[in-house]
Amino acid sequence: MRGVNGAAAPWRDDDCANLRAEGYRALAERFRSRRIRIPDDPELIAELAALRYRYNSRGKLLIEGKDEIRSRSLPSPDKADALMLAFLDDRGDEFTRMNGMERI
Repeated sequence: MRGVNGAAAPWRDDDCANLRAEGYRALAERFRSRRIRIPDDPELIAELAALRYRYNSRGKLLIEGKDEIRSRSLPSPDKADALMLAFLDDRGDEFTRMNGMERI
């Protein structure tokens, strides 16, 4: 297990302001391409659906921070963050594959 600083520079996607935005963009692409299935977990689904994004002054994607989420009286998206991080490899590879399967 390794720590990940979501505020760090993105590993690959220069259109993202930070690593957290890059991770969520990659996760969203997984959903769009139907390369991911998640459990029927109402809390996880609500957290994913509640996330908002914007672009900074340099046109880079930003995912709202936990403080912004709490200011909307919503809980911290801990499960959503865990899902995003599960697919973020610490070497900078977008996804880790094993025998053609993606790990969780």
